[in-house]
Amino acid sequence: MSDEQYIDPALAVSDPEILARLCRLDQGDGRPPQPWEPWPHQQELWRMLRTKRKCIVLKARQLGITWAMALYALWTIMVYPSVRVLIVSISERESQDVLFRIRRLYESLPESVRASFPVQKSTEEMLILRHPEGPSIIQSLPSSSGAGRGLTVKLLIGDEAAKWPDASEQMASLRPTVGDIGQFVLASTAHGLNAFYDQWMDAQDDDEWGTLFHNALVRPDRDEEWVERERAGLKDKGPQEYPLTPHEAFISSGGGAFSNQTLVDYAENCVEAPRWVGRFERDAVNIITRRDKDGGWKVWEWPDPSREYFIAADVCGGDGGTDYSYAAVMDSISMTQVAAFHGKITPRNFTEQLVRAGYLYRGQSGPAMLVPEANNHGSAVIALLIEWRYPRVYHQEVYDQAQGRKRRRMGITTSWQSRPMMIGALQGALDDGVIGVRDKDAIREMERFVEVELPGGGSRYEASKGN
Repeated sequence: MSDEQYIDPALAVSDPEILARLCRLDQGDGRPPQPWEPWPHQQELWRMLRTKRKCIVLKARQLGITWAMALYALWTIMVYPSVRVLIVSISERESQDVLFRIRRLYESLPESVRASFPVQKSTEEMLILRHPEGPSIIQSLPSSSGAGRGLTVKLLIGDEAAKWPDASEQMASLRPTVGDIGQFVLASTAHGLNAFYDQWMDAQDDDEWGTLFHNALVRPDRDEEWVERERAGLKDKGPQEYPLTPHEAFISSGGGAFSNQTLVDYAENCVEAPRWVGRFERDAVNIITRRDKDGGWKVWEWPDPSREYFIAADVCGGDGGTDYSYAAVMDSISMTQVAAFHGKITPRNFTEQLVRAGYLYRGQSGPAMLVPEANNHGSAVIALLIEWRYPRVYHQEVYDQAQGRKRRRMGITTSWQSRPMMIGALQGALDDGVIGVRDKDAIREMERFVEVELPGGGSRYEASKGN
């Protein structure tokens, strides 16, 4: 036994923060490893990890989060016998780097602590600690569609998950490894609007998930001047790498139909939680509202008979598709969103929802004006509205060359001529702040509305896949 002070192993592993303070961190500047004095945001992360089984962390660069996650992984295999911890990162090099940090932390611990949790095996891809009840393992794997398949783990850490190739498929394949008792943790800097972004946004409304955003200023040795200088050096990518807000992190510059800064302003200053979430049902006479977190409808303001309302609707393929149908109930005078529907639903069921919302939001002129898109699945919605004799559907006067006269065209038809004008009108309304968008799902749809190249040349704006 060395001359160093004896540390009670049971006390050492009683809390991740206590274990961290027994470690020494590499300094990277030629100095020997120094005692770890955890920053407040690292302590906040460990507290969340102790209380939530599903966690997602959005972070700026160089905050010591990888070291904090490495410590938590080490703590897990020291506390729990016969368990497996899985580290998945972008590539083999990155996943092995996390395991290297874990080994460095273990090696820096006092000898009395290491003696109680001796190493059984240590390689570039694996660390195994011996327990009387059975060994515990940390294994590192590169991100791939088959990573972790067939394994059962106590803790799965997805490192830099926003940068995984085919991240959506890989996250789906990894979730079964934790089952109903394991812990699933994702931590990453942002990398555009991808599967990690979707998971971050979905987690905001899910009590099962713990979420943390660590901005560029959480390190005690940084100030605003330092952050501004670093951001300036990275130009367009500065806000993504050193963000001050979550939306700023995700929305990279260029490529979108709508101004990034405008969408950030809306997300931070206009979007708000709905007063009510649920379903609109109908009996023989009335529209009935029932609370249901999976009901699809969100309400910010209930109908006022003295106002006028219209409902803009974008219909998609239905339950088996990847896209969502969306409806926004708008106050016709203030142009403020008062309710919204967002869900994967068949055109027929979506039409039923529109009709119920239309009668619920009855104004001085009668039921709300329905303004469905007429293209593709929208034609089915319009056919049903006509069949069901809904009294107020938006129409356009168009000239029918075959009949040599004007006729009414129900709904909004998007064409190569009207599409740029419609997008331009919405761009102007958003930039001028004359439209009130309260729903985060609407902001998400606009964030994902990007410029894509067409096979025959040229480009146009359209929703990216899955929106």
